Amino acid sequence: MFQDRNLICWIPIAVFLLAPCMVWAGGPEQLGYGEVYSAKVPEALQKNGFNEAYFWTHGPVTVFTYDYPGVIAIRDPDHPDTPVATGSTTESQQYADFDLDPGFYFISVTQEAGVLVGVSSTDKCNGYFQYRSTGEAYADNPLATKWFFRATDGCSNLAYVFSPAGAASGFWCGNTVCFGKLGETYYSIDDSNDYYPFSPGDIHGVLEVTSGGPVTLLSRDHPGYFVPPYTQETWSNSYFQTYHAPDEYLNVHSFADGTEVVVTSMQTDPPQTIWTGTLNEGQTESLHYTGFIIGRSVVKVRATKGQASVSVLGGGTSADNNYMTQVLDAAGNMQGTDFITRSHTGGFINVIGLDDGTTVEVRDASTEELQSVHHVDEAQFVNVNPGAGIWRIRSDQDVTACVGKGNGGTYIPLTANTSGSTPFPPVIVGVNWRPLHPRTSNNRITVTWLTDELATTRLHYKIGSGSWQQHTEPGYRTEHEVDVNISLAEETDVQFYVEATDQSGMTTVNDNDGANYHVTVRKDAPSIEVELSSVIEHAATQTLHFRISNVGDGDANDLEVSFYLYGMQPFTDGVDSS
Repeated sequence: MFQDRNLICWIPIAVFLLAPCMVWAGGPEQLGYGEVYSAKVPEALQKNGFNEAYFWTHGPVTVFTYDYPGVIAIRDPDHPDTPVATGSTTESQQYADFDLDPGFYFISVTQEAGVLVGVSSTDKCNGYFQYRSTGEAYADNPLATKWFFRATDGCSNLAYVFSPAGAASGFWCGNTVCFGKLGETYYSIDDSNDYYPFSPGDIHGVLEVTSGGPVTLLSRDHPGYFVPPYTQETWSNSYFQTYHAPDEYLNVHSFADGTEVVVTSMQTDPPQTIWTGTLNEGQTESLHYTGFIIGRSVVKVRATKGQASVSVLGGGTSADNNYMTQVLDAAGNMQGTDFITRSHTGGFINVIGLDDGTTVEVRDASTEELQSVHHVDEAQFVNVNPGAGIWRIRSDQDVTACVGKGNGGTYIPLTANTSGSTPFPPVIVGVNWRPLHPRTSNNRITVTWLTDELATTRLHYKIGSGSWQQHTEPGYRTEHEVDVNISLAEETDVQFYVEATDQSGMTTVNDNDGANYHVTVRKDAPSIEVELSSVIEHAATQTLHFRISNVGDGDANDLEVSFYLYGMQPFTDGVDSS
C-alpha cells in the first residue's frame, strides 16, 4: 500500500504551479448514430516528423514525452490556424495537462509520447493500460522499461505491473521529489506468473525497470479497457494479463474458428484454471462473477496467437459502464481492418478513417447480421454503435476505433507525419531566461524558447529607458537561445519579446499576451547556492538538510530562499520547514 510521505525541509519553500488553460470547443460534443464529422486540418498544418492524432475528449488531456524538449499543439479542426492550446515538456517537467471543452481535436507532439485523454482529478474511476507512441505504424507500445503514468483514486485506487517476458524489478515514484531513496518505492516480479500491485493515489508518476522486463502497467481505478497481448515469434499462443473485479465482464473475442482459450489465476500457486474452452469465429466468452472469490481478480488469458482480443468492458452496475478505450485487433494493434467490441446503449463507437475512400461495415459478431455500412475519408469520425451488444467492425483500409460511454479515459494512437514544411506560422512555447534573478555583477541574460518546427528567430529587447534593440538568430532550429549583454551598475528593468519565422516565411510573435516579458536586474544581490547535504528517513517522514551559501556581492541577512524540488507532483500538505 502506497502512502504519501511528508517532507521536512530546513528552509522556507515557495511553490510555483502552472494552471492548465481553458479553450473553446472543437467540433460537436459527441456524434449521433451514423453521424459523420470531418476533423481534418489542412495538410500544411501536419508538420514533418511530428507525431499526430485526431481524437475526442470530454475535457482532460495529459501528454507525457520521453525525449526533451517536447512541444505540444492542440487545434480545433473547425478553426485550425491558431492552436487552442500549447505546451512544452522538459527533463524536469515530463508532462503537460490541458483542460479542453468537450469535442474533437487534432494534436501534434514533437517527441515520442503518451497522450492520455479523458482523465483528471475530477474525472476519476477510469481504467487503462499505459501506452507510448513512436509515431510509426502499429507502434503504440504497451511494453516498456520506463513509464510516465497517470493514476487516480476515485474508486479502486489500484495499479498493476505485469512482466510477461519474465522477472523484472525497479522502482516507481509519485512523490514531489524523486531521486535516490527519496520518494522511490522498490518493486520486484519473480516471473511471468507474478505481478506487482500498488495503490498509487491521484498522481502523475514515473516507473522504471532496472533489471529484466519490459513491463506493462495498468492504472486500474475501474473497468473499461482492452488488454494488450504478449507473444514471441516462435510461440503459438498470445498471453493477456489483467485485473478483473466482481460484477465486471472479462470478454474474450474470437476472430477465427478453433481459438483455444485458457484463463488462469495469477493469485494462486500454482496457477489454477478458471475457464477453458474453444471458441469459433465471432464468439465472445464473457466471464463474470459476483462477490469476493479468492484468486479470481488477477488473471492470465492464453489464446491461440493472432485469433483473439481481450477486454474488461461492461458489468452488472451502471458504474461499470462508464468508460472509454481504444479497441484492439487480434494482433493487439490500435489500427487495423477487423475489430470486435462490446458496447452499450447511449454510448459510441467512433471509427476514424486513416485514408480516403474507406468503407466500414458493422455486423453482429456472433450472427453476422449486417447492422450498417459507412464511408469515411481520412480524419473523418463516424459513430457506428448500434446499441448494446457485441459487434464486429471490418473495413477495407486501416481505421482506428474508440468505444465509450460517459466520461472515461484512454491513450490514443499517434502517427508520424512525413509531409513537407508548412505555410502556417510556427508555435512558440517555453520562453525562459537565466539567471532567473540576475544581478548587476552578471554581464548577460540568456533567453531561451522553443518552436514546434524549424525556424529562424529574433529577440527584441529593451534595457531600462533605452531604445528597442534586436538580435537575430541565424539558421533553422527548434531550440533557440540568445544572449543579452547588460553590464549594468544600477537596478534596471529589461523587457523583451520573441518572434519566429519558418521555412515558408510565416512569422509568429510571442510578446506575453501584449505585456512583454520583464526581468529585473538587481544591484549587489546575493548569490545563493543550495546543496542537499543529507536525507534522514523516519517512520512516516523524511527530513531533508540543506546547506546554503552566499557567494554573491550583496548581503544575505533575513533572506527568504525560494527553490524547486523536481518530482512528479506539486507540494501540497505535510511539508514543514524551519
